[in-house]
Amino acid sequence: MKFILYFLLFIFLLGCQNTEAPKNIEPSKKEISFAKTDAFSEEKNQYLNRFSEAVAKEDKEELSKWISYPLKRKNPLPNIHNEKEFINYYSIIFDDSLKNKIIKTSFNASNSIDNYRGLGILNGAIWFDSEGKVMTINYQSQKETEKLNVIREKIKQEIHPSLKHFKENVLVCQSEKFLIRIDLMDDYSYRYSSWSLPKKINEEPDLILEKGTSEFLGTMGGIIYSFKNHSWTYNIEKINIAEKDEDTGLFLRLYKNDKMEVNQRCKEIK
Repeated sequence: MKFILYFLLFIFLLGCQNTEAPKNIEPSKKEISFAKTDAFSEEKNQYLNRFSEAVAKEDKEELSKWISYPLKRKNPLPNIHNEKEFINYYSIIFDDSLKNKIIKTSFNASNSIDNYRGLGILNGAIWFDSEGKVMTINYQSQKETEKLNVIREKIKQEIHPSLKHFKENVLVCQSEKFLIRIDLMDDYSYRYSSWSLPKKINEEPDLILEKGTSEFLGTMGGIIYSFKNHSWTYNIEKINIAEKDEDTGLFLRLYKNDKMEVNQRCKEIK
């Protein structure tokens, strides 16, 4: 009888050990929800402090695990697709100004944007998704701006002369039949240029449409760039949210008198 009692006591004590939550779990392995809550939780505060500590230590390898890839950069800068690319590109994004803002900020509900998009810090300069990974960095350093301008000038040298003047490029994509480019102009209207494949941007476009408009589909629903061509309407529709997965993505849709005549899925390129 004593043996049984000692055995049960041993099992009980064994079960009581190692109940403390593990520390220093990598963000990729840590289960955390950054979905909107009524209060800025202590868990979120500690999580952001760990991010700040990694920035203070210049721990690029650690920070590379906090990113949701691909990390998009402004056109025509290439996106960052993996940890190795992030480590190599780190110093271009994280200059002294951004690092100091992160390190010196005490994160709380008053200086964070906590909503259904995720969690934004530094007035939306950095966004974390619902799993606590960095999905967007809106900040652009001086070094990245210079890199952007170099690439932009190179493109202006390569592109057809009829398209050299623009404020900035918004989108380059390709459907099964067309190469399409959308540029923002000085008056903040949009210009649509397209080439029949396999033509390139240094050739004269088959079609140029001016004075285009944009329409946002809710906060995260996407955007539509729309251009008129007589009785036709040319739309590039970026749909982020839909009832079916096959209805999300980037599409070229042509309407004649409001009836859709062409519907082609596009692939975004840079």
